[in-house]
Amino acid sequence: MIFISYTHKDKQVVDAIAQRLLKVFGQNNIFYDSWSIQPGDGIIDKMEQGLKDCKFFFFFVSKNSLGSGMVKLEWQNAIMKAAKSNIRFIPVKLHDCMMPQLLLQTLYIDIFGQGLEVAIRQMIDVIQGKT
Repeated sequence: MIFISYTHKDKQVVDAIAQRLLKVFGQNNIFYDSWSIQPGDGIIDKMEQGLKDCKFFFFFVSKNSLGSGMVKLEWQNAIMKAAKSNIRFIPVKLHDCMMPQLLLQTLYIDIFGQGLEVAIRQMIDVIQGKT
């Protein structure tokens, strides 16, 4: 399962990426709130299930996401899970912003510096085990 963690303020760019991943990996293999959480679902319960099944956690780092309490909860829980299990935690830098200190030891995908197409290719390669 691929988990996409972002804030809705960055939805336009993240949605384009999610749609590209959908074409390669299928909707059932991606936790993306737009199609993984339906009306009437418990948001926290669905997020917890997505994290439980997660093998790849992509945290979209931006000024917006760094200011979101919900996103902070997601990525910090994913870091804890990564320390205990076989989850790959991959930050994806959207903007020119400071990475959280905790993430500075992790190589990240840089949309801001390298562009969208390079970043999507890197994401697909990581998931397919090509890097």
